[in-house]
Amino acid sequence: MDKLDIYRNSHYFMTHNSIEVLTAENGYAEVCTVLSDDGRNLNGYAHGGLISALADCAAGIAAKTDGRDYVTQTMNISYISNIREGTLYARGAVVSSGKTIVVVRVTICNGTGRLIADASLNMFCIAAKDPTAPSYPDIRQKRKSETALHQRKQNASLETYMTQCRFF
Repeated sequence: MDKLDIYRNSHYFMTHNSIEVLTAENGYAEVCTVLSDDGRNLNGYAHGGLISALADCAAGIAAKTDGRDYVTQTMNISYISNIREGTLYARGAVVSSGKTIVVVRVTICNGTGRLIADASLNMFCIAAKDPTAPSYPDIRQKRKSETALHQRKQNASLETYMTQCRFF
């Protein structure tokens, strides 16, 4: 299984949003998605959130090609134009790489190369990849359990508070 297969098979956010990895190597990544009804805003154009998600995915993968793990620290995006149908392509390239911060420039274009948006992202290095780290499904299950426990605690605290304040 090569790196592209790993990205394709283990990134649930991208799978959920139909974002496909086309290229990932040497500080460069390209992702794309075919615009569907789920990705349109109320006016029928590509939703700004989808466009920024494409930029974020391309930047994260471009940064990750150095073998370390990253999270987005900041993103600045300029929306230039938009589309109602077709494919959106996001191309990210590392422009600066430091000890903890990697700066990635991302352009989002349509299938004919027309510029849709331009973005700059700072990616923060959280750690070198640990080969013994749990897989995404293991982490997701742990987060589900922790979230459910936290929600139960919040509900119990709220009920206690409401009782003490005589809201019931």
